[in-house]
Amino acid sequence: MHGTDRVADTDRANDRGSRLLLAAILLIWLSVSLPLVLGLETLYYRDVFTTHLHFKAFGAQELAAGRIPAFNTSWALGQPFRGNPNTLAFYPGNLLYLLLPFWSAFNLHYALHWLLSFLTMRSLARELGQGTLAALTAGLTYAGCGWMLASLSFYNLLTVAAWWPLAMLGASRGGRRGLALGGLACGMALLGGEPVTAMLGMIPLLWVAIERHGLKRGVVNGMVVGGVGLLIALPQLVATLRVIGFTYRGAHGLPITDAGYSLHSVRLLELLVSLPFGVPSELGSSRFWATGIGNAPYFSSLYFGIVGLVLAIFAVSRRPRWLAPVLLGLGLAWLGGLFPGPLVTASAGLFRYPEKFLFWFALMSPLLVGWGVEDVGRCSLGLVWVALPSRRFRGEGSGRGQQRVVRRRTNHSAFRVLFAAIIRAAIPVSGFLVSALIGWHIDLSLTRNGHV
Repeated sequence: MHGTDRVADTDRANDRGSRLLLAAILLIWLSVSLPLVLGLETLYYRDVFTTHLHFKAFGAQELAAGRIPAFNTSWALGQPFRGNPNTLAFYPGNLLYLLLPFWSAFNLHYALHWLLSFLTMRSLARELGQGTLAALTAGLTYAGCGWMLASLSFYNLLTVAAWWPLAMLGASRGGRRGLALGGLACGMALLGGEPVTAMLGMIPLLWVAIERHGLKRGVVNGMVVGGVGLLIALPQLVATLRVIGFTYRGAHGLPITDAGYSLHSVRLLELLVSLPFGVPSELGSSRFWATGIGNAPYFSSLYFGIVGLVLAIFAVSRRPRWLAPVLLGLGLAWLGGLFPGPLVTASAGLFRYPEKFLFWFALMSPLLVGWGVEDVGRCSLGLVWVALPSRRFRGEGSGRGQQRVVRRRTNHSAFRVLFAAIIRAAIPVSGFLVSALIGWHIDLSLTRNGHV
């Protein structure tokens, strides 16, 4: 069999494996989501019950009567409803409440957007040139990482996270269809009720567009996608602008003391272990115990898999620029807690949780993981080609002699690849640990000196 035939067989095997993996992912999603959709179980943690349940129950009742009211008169002597982005008053997904029982529609929002996050990141990775298996891994990393699973407690933030990779895809693809697709996704994200996260998402969006098209055209593509998104979300924007001056934050701003939820440097350990400080959503012996670094975090974990971490590190050597948004997101999420004043002042009190900068980390890390799969695959393909009899061996000597020479070359190449992978992983992991300790020391010093 010729070398090209063997490589073709390998590609077909990879495609079959990708299809099986996709089927397994969908079955796992279905097994988790089905009890929620049938109304047998419900999500409840944090904002699911404390905020969004009340908003959606009132909104569903009013929508059934044909209204999207300006005020919710049943809460706190009257509160803005359609002008509050957190209610998602104009989001098309609200139609589910006209078709399904309340609990099914409420939880289906979470389940569908969780699945959508996987599909959109997978599509973005494919648009950026990743193969089938690599894109599948990128999508799985995004939908299954600690940041995304924590986002399942936020009805609005999850909506932005699910649509944003598609907005990035449109900006990267360009052209009329690409920009229209990206603008539609951006509009859906803006209607999703978390404007701060959507605003932060413009940085990765511009990054991807500039990497593909260069600075000038990339910025134009990003602005077009954002502009179309604003037009689609215009009903929500108008409603919000009409009430924001009457809100406390709109009229008085936000005291710096109310800013919170920043990334403590010790939490970099979560890149290696899923929940080293306990489970924020539980009580008892497994509860979140590291109160010395603050309350339970806004996003419960940074973990996106130890294999994913190694693959991302493997990919960085070929694409070092793509690491910048990841590090910038982690850095600003930490610095925003040490020095909250500039962030609160610059945003007029609208941006108070520095951990939201982790959106950059969550968006870009899966792409690096996908490219890591590609790079490892190329190394494996290189080993296959080394193992194949070369032209100068064909017809020369005995088959036994050929196998002996090929085996020795293959083992040597495999050892080099394995050794390089270990070194690439060990150095950054050591860096994470050292950075965590240094950051912890800085936090303690500033706290003792009264700066925080």
